[in-house]
Amino acid sequence: MLPSALLLVHPDRIKIEMTNTTRIANTSSSAAGATSDFNGKALKMVCNTLMERLLAVARVKLNAEQVSIRDEQVWVAETPSALFWNDLIMEAFQQRVNLSEHAHYTTPGIHYDPTIEKGHPFACHVHGTALTGVTVDCVRGTYMID
Repeated sequence: MLPSALLLVHPDRIKIEMTNTTRIANTSSSAAGATSDFNGKALKMVCNTLMERLLAVARVKLNAEQVSIRDEQVWVAETPSALFWNDLIMEAFQQRVNLSEHAHYTTPGIHYDPTIEKGHPFACHVHGTALTGVTVDCVRGTYMID
């Protein structure tokens, strides 16, 4: 799921930067499904945290319990309000609500004991298949790799 879907904003508002240890000190490398697993899950955690903060601001601003965001507009129950995304962000900023977040995700159940060389060190597994086409001459007992 894209961050724009998690934050309910237009994708043009999202800026994605390269993985860098100056941003997250112990980030994992990008290989196989690890990027989707670790970074994707961490991104989801970040978006959920930011959304909860923003919805809390909207609840207070609109004096309503049941608020949601659709198409960059805050809704109260099933009614659109006059509060739009930019206004909500400015309100949160003025209230000094943290509009920054980071997360670190660790796949549950990961473990490895090097002393016995056993465990479950990865959640992502790669499988491969190789096929070779050959022509076999059964009379002469020869073959040719096609």
